[in-house]
Amino acid sequence: MRAHSYETSQKNMKKKVYIFIDELNRDAVVAAALETYFKAFEMDVYFGNRFTLSFFHRFESPFDFHIFPNVVFFSNFAHRLKDRSVGILPTESICSTPDTESRLAFHLFQHKAGTTRNDENLIQRKIAFYFVWGSAHYEIAKKFIPESIKKIKIIGHPRYDRLCQKELGQNRSTVLGVLGVVTRYDFINPFDMRPQLPFLVSVRRGYRGVASYYHSDGYDVEDIWHNQVCDFNNTLNVITEAERLGLKVSIRVHPRENLSQWRDVLLNSPTSTFLADSEVPFSHWLTQVDAVIAPPSTSFYDCALLNKCCINISNLNPRRKIHVAPNSDDSDRILDYYPRPSTIEDVLAHVQKLTKPDLTPQFLSLLEDEVGYSHRQESLKSASTIIAHHLNQGIETQQSASDVTFEAFRRLKSLNFKWKKVPLSSAVWPLDDDNVKKIRATVRHSIV
Repeated sequence: MRAHSYETSQKNMKKKVYIFIDELNRDAVVAAALETYFKAFEMDVYFGNRFTLSFFHRFESPFDFHIFPNVVFFSNFAHRLKDRSVGILPTESICSTPDTESRLAFHLFQHKAGTTRNDENLIQRKIAFYFVWGSAHYEIAKKFIPESIKKIKIIGHPRYDRLCQKELGQNRSTVLGVLGVVTRYDFINPFDMRPQLPFLVSVRRGYRGVASYYHSDGYDVEDIWHNQVCDFNNTLNVITEAERLGLKVSIRVHPRENLSQWRDVLLNSPTSTFLADSEVPFSHWLTQVDAVIAPPSTSFYDCALLNKCCINISNLNPRRKIHVAPNSDDSDRILDYYPRPSTIEDVLAHVQKLTKPDLTPQFLSLLEDEVGYSHRQESLKSASTIIAHHLNQGIETQQSASDVTFEAFRRLKSLNFKWKKVPLSSAVWPLDDDNVKKIRATVRHSIV
């Protein structure tokens, strides 16, 4: 009788899923959509961030499944997780070209350098699935981790699941009224206001010639610094000209930048130039502007998925190309489909014409390769369904009551932020109850 009662209680206990959120302004919408899907499977969901990871260094995991954006975040406490209880779901990506494939493979599949083969075997035992965006990423997996190929699931771009798109209305596309500006200057404007000289020392090329940032022979930290300064200056030049033409300018600051520095930059700007609400999901912000300017980045995929005019400003300074490493985002194939003007006047001319790429078979094939274009709207539904099926295959539910301990730990960590007055950003943020509410508010909580 006791055995029967134990089996019955196991079946009735809800599965517990842990979702790690790295950058709040980027990843909240994905976490909220996943929670909605998992609740439809009658599972409990718990959020975590960088500042709650230390929980796993102290306690065995109380969760039946864990979702991380990459392997690095759990590699130090993999021994505290059950086998086949981890799903890797990247919330950012890198283009797949011959020059960038090793960088992409590290981003998607590898963990910290210096681990032993035993560490790698342990980590691979914990991973049940790698959820990749497009077919090109699957091909990278076949090359770099062939032994784990059955774990690879192509789902499409996670932020374009239909639950993540709750606020998308009619695309603004007939008349230019609002110019969107995408920044990417996290190196010269870091979110944590780190002292620059010690930081530069920490990332400089080592005596063995290993580049810390580009992972590319002949390029290093000074090349990134040079090009971000070039792009920043050109961004300001375009904004000044747009203001002269009477355009509204909405500036979307990169989540790893210091927002307060941008407030200082705009102190003397007209009210028609303003900082966009950083808590609004990026795709939602795109529907509030008519055209976009940006340095090379994966933002061009967002614009492609929403059929938005986007202009690449990288050619405005001819010296910039000298510092472009072969495996940087400048090599992304999607940039071939968007204008790269060499003058400010041409940038504004393309913006005013709302220039967009034609949806040719070649362009659509690229989108399929990189972001799973044809099935992106079901991306998180697919991932959650795969995980739910996995958890229902007779896997014993954790009986530990330490999920309550985790929630207490989460709240205590949040109080530390207030006590220590930690400067906040999209990358450094407390997982307090207010932020949990904000996360959940980014999507509609109905899958009907």
